[in-house]
Order: sequence, then structure tokens, then C-alpha cells
Amino acid sequence: MKLATVTPINQRREMPSKNGYIKLWRDIKKQSFWKKDLEAKSIFIELIMAAQHTQKQTTYKGKTIELREGQLIISRTELGEAAGVDSDSKVHRCLEKFAKLDIITKVNEKHKGHFIG
Repeated sequence: MKLATVTPINQRREMPSKNGYIKLWRDIKKQSFWKKDLEAKSIFIELIMAAQHTQKQTTYKGKTIELREGQLIISRTELGEAAGVDSDSKVHRCLEKFAKLDIITKVNEKHKGHFIG
């Protein structure tokens, strides 16, 4: 039987990517969706990977928006595609579940008669 070992921080080699990394609280494993719903887990991971790590000004659907650390702007369709979930309603239900659990906060902004956020 092989045992997994963790390399100490001072001995680790750099990852090949220069895009940074994310931190994830171990307590997330206590959330009901973590073990039972792989699509919800995939959506959650995609959300935190897509969130800004620094303040940035971006343009979305023709509107300039200032995003702070931890924020992102993405459509349910884009999020589903990135997470490998092809059901828009599944993405919507997951976002509602995350909001109810206070894992995320949703902010909608009206632009040209439509909500974006």
C-alpha cells in the first residue's frame, strides 16, 4: 500500500502555471452539497477560480464595471460551460443554494433593461 505524502512548503517546486492559486477552507467539506452533488462542487470551484484576486475594471455586455477582490461577473450559461454543467436550471439552483447558505452574495445590476450580475 502506498501512502500519500505532503511535501513541505520550502521544498515544493513551482507549479507550471503562473496564473496563481486559490485558497479553500477545509470546512467547505461540511456543506451538504460537497459530497452529494458533484455538479454543485464543480460550479463552486469554478466560481472561486473565476473571482477577482485584485481590484479590476472590466467591460461586460458593453457596461464598464469595477470588480473588487472576490467578485466576478458571469452569466449562468458561461458558468455552466466552464463548470461542465449543461443545465441552466441546475446552475441557477446551485447559485440559489449557495446564496441561501451565505456562501455567495448575488448582486444584480440593470443595464439596457436587463439584469446583469
